[in-house]
Amino acid sequence: MKNYNFHPGDVHKLTESGGCDSNSDHGVFIAMSDREKCLSSLQRILDHVYQPIIVRELLLLLSCPIGASKQDNKGKTGDLRAASTPKWMRNVCGQLLSERLMKQNGVKAVLLGILGESKGAAASPDWQRCDAVAKVIAKCPSQATSVEDYYKMLSPQVLELLHGQGAGVGRSFIVAACSIVRHMLAQYPELAEKYVVHPILEPLTVTTESKEGGSGGVLMNELSVTRCVEDIHQVFVVGSRTSGLSFLSSILHPLFELFCFVLKGVSHLRSKLQEILVHVLKHSESHEALTVLYNLSFKQTPPQNFISAKDSASPNSDSNNFKEKNIQLNPMKDHFIFAHGDEGGVVIKLANNTANEGLEGAEFFRNIQGNTLKDSKVRAVCVVELLSVLKKDDIAGQFFIHLMQELTNIISDFSDDMGLEGIQQNLLILHLVALMCEKLGPSMLQNTTQTLAFIQATLKRTCAILQSDQEGLGTAFITETLTMSLGMLSAVLGGTLELKKEHRPLLQELLPSLATIAEDHSSTEIKDIANDLRIAIATHGAVWSHDQKAATGNLEKQTDRKGMASGSICKETTDTG
Repeated sequence: MKNYNFHPGDVHKLTESGGCDSNSDHGVFIAMSDREKCLSSLQRILDHVYQPIIVRELLLLLSCPIGASKQDNKGKTGDLRAASTPKWMRNVCGQLLSERLMKQNGVKAVLLGILGESKGAAASPDWQRCDAVAKVIAKCPSQATSVEDYYKMLSPQVLELLHGQGAGVGRSFIVAACSIVRHMLAQYPELAEKYVVHPILEPLTVTTESKEGGSGGVLMNELSVTRCVEDIHQVFVVGSRTSGLSFLSSILHPLFELFCFVLKGVSHLRSKLQEILVHVLKHSESHEALTVLYNLSFKQTPPQNFISAKDSASPNSDSNNFKEKNIQLNPMKDHFIFAHGDEGGVVIKLANNTANEGLEGAEFFRNIQGNTLKDSKVRAVCVVELLSVLKKDDIAGQFFIHLMQELTNIISDFSDDMGLEGIQQNLLILHLVALMCEKLGPSMLQNTTQTLAFIQATLKRTCAILQSDQEGLGTAFITETLTMSLGMLSAVLGGTLELKKEHRPLLQELLPSLATIAEDHSSTEIKDIANDLRIAIATHGAVWSHDQKAATGNLEKQTDRKGMASGSICKETTDTG
C-alpha cells in the first residue's frame, strides 16, 4: 500500500474541488483501489483500537477545523466557515460514533471517551456535561432498525452503569446513566418504562402480585432490595424536578411499608426511602399528594368526598387532565413481608401463616389486637414524619381536617360489632390526629378556610358527644378542644384572619352546631360564648358585646397557654381511644 501523507489542507482542497478531477492543478485524486485499502485499514483500526480512544479522536475531528484560517496583517482571523469541518466528514464521524455506541459496551466506551477515566468517588461530576452526553445517547441513531430495538440494546448497559459495575465506573458515569434514563423517559416513556423502569422496580413490584407457594422463603435478597431503593432514589429524586408519580405509583405502597419497617430499627435505607416519598408528595399536585397520602395511610382508595372540587382545583393545574391524574396505588399483598437480612439489609419473604397456630380463643384475639395497635402507631409515626419534612403549605392542613371529620364519625357511629378492619382504621385515625397535633401544631392550618373547617369539625364532634353521652362523661374529654375552637372562631370574627365573601357560607354552617352547644352543654360559660358567637355570625358582626370580647380574650389566652397540640386534642384522642 502506498504511503499517503496528506496535510489537512490538502483534504480541505479536496472537498472544495470535488475530489476527483485528475487534470486540475490543485486537485487531489485517489484511485478506487486505494480508497478500498484506506477503508479496510480504517475498519481494522476501528475494530482493534481501544474504543474510548476512537470516540475521542472522532470527536476531535468533529470539533477541530481542517486547514488553517487566514489572518490579516492585524492578526485578525478570517472567515471561520471556510476552515470548519466539512459536512461530509461530520456525517461520517457521526455515523462512526453511532456505530461505536451500538457495539457491545458501547455506552461505557462513549462515556469514557467523552468524560475520561473516573477519578474516584470523591471527584465531583460535571452535571451539565453529563446531561449533554446523556441526551445524545438517549436519542435513537439513524442506523438503528427501530427505537425499541435500540432501547432494548441500550437499557442493560445503562442499568449496569447505574449500579456502578465495571472498572473505571465512577460518580460521573452514574450521573450520566441517571440522565440517560430521564431523557429516555421524556422521549419515549412507554419503551423506557418497559426496558428500564420495570427492571428497576421489579423487587418491589412482586409484592403487589399474587404468589402461590410455600411460606417463609426469601423472594428478594438484600442486594436486590438495596439496589432497587438506590436506583429509584438516583433516577427519580437526585437532580429531578418531577414527581415521577406516573412511573412509581405501582410500588409507592410497598415503598411506604418498607419505610415503616426500617423505622422500627436502624437501616441505611431509611433516609433514601424518606426522600423518595417526600419528593413524590412535594412535586405532585395537591389533590394527587392527598390521594397518595390517604392510600399510604389507610391502604385503600379515599372516599369520593375526601377531596372536594374546590380543593382539587388549582390555578396551575389542567382541569381537563384531572381524570387522567386519578392515582391508583397497587397495595402490597398480605402474604409478603419484609425481614432483616444476615448482612444488615432487608429481604422480602413470603409470610409464615403458621405464626398464630396453636393460639385459640381470647389468646389469638389478643395477639391480633396487639399487632394491630402496634401497626397503627408505626404507620401514624411514619405519615407524620413525612408531613413534617414535606412542609407543603396545604397538604397537612387538608389531611388533618379530614381526620377530624372522621373522628366525629367514629364518635357518632361507634358500634360494638365493628370488625377488625374498622378497629384498625379507627385506631390509626386516633393516632394520626394525636401525633399531628403533637408534632406539627397550629402551623398545619394555613388559611381561614382550613381554620373554619377545623372549627366546624370540632363543633360537630361536640354535638355528637352531647347527643350520645347521657351521663356527660364524654363532654369532659372534649372541653379543652371546644374551648380552643371557640377562641379561634372569636379570633376569626375579631379580624385576626382575613374573612372574604366565600367564607360567609362556612360561617353560616356553624350556626346549628353553636345553637346545640348553647342549649345542651353543661358549662354556663361555654353556653354563653356559643350563643354570643351564633348571634355575631347571624348579624354579620353587628352585635358584638363587650362581654363577648372579654370572653374571647380569656379564651385566646387559655388557647395560647395550652397550645393546640399536646394539651387538648392529643389528650382527647387518647381518652377516646
